[in-house]
Amino acid sequence: MSGVFASDDSTATGLAAEHEALLWVIEVLGGQTATARAAKVKQQSVSYWVKTSHKIPAERLPAVVAALKKKGMIVTNSRLRPDIYGAG
Repeated sequence: MSGVFASDDSTATGLAAEHEALLWVIEVLGGQTATARAAKVKQQSVSYWVKTSHKIPAERLPAVVAALKKKGMIVTNSRLRPDIYGAG
């Protein structure tokens, strides 16, 4: 697994970029429970993100980015939420 989230073409997987980024974050952080802990929410919230919203809420990005950084992953807000911060 790469230390950088590098998917520029979500059409290859059929997922929106935000949903693909969310699934990547969950994998890197070690599952929904670990992602919830990092984002300071309950696991049920992360499950909701996966099943319904398909993206990490903007207010949770700083905590998620910090958790990824602790794991040695380099990622920006624009990679996780290009719908808000633009593709970058």
